[in-house]
Amino acid sequence: MKLQNISPPPKPPKRYWEDSEWGVKNIQMLTEKYPDEWVAIFEKKIVVHHGKLGQVLAGIESHRLDIPVIKFIERGIRVYKYSVGVSN
Repeated sequence: MKLQNISPPPKPPKRYWEDSEWGVKNIQMLTEKYPDEWVAIFEKKIVVHHGKLGQVLAGIESHRLDIPVIKFIERGIRVYKYSVGVSN
């Protein structure tokens, strides 16, 4: 097997981490405004939002945004039931 010289992706800019932190700090407002939607955060603003990820990605491309934060904003808390399989 021949190994290839593959470079890791570039590190996101400082703004990306600041936008990510802004999203965490403002999760309550985001949940109220954009329940069950994908959002793109750029420069601490929601620049695109939609229920379908493909629409958000298209909006990012049309706005020519460089490395925005993309998050899915769930409506409230979800509780999932865990079921143990039946054994013989």
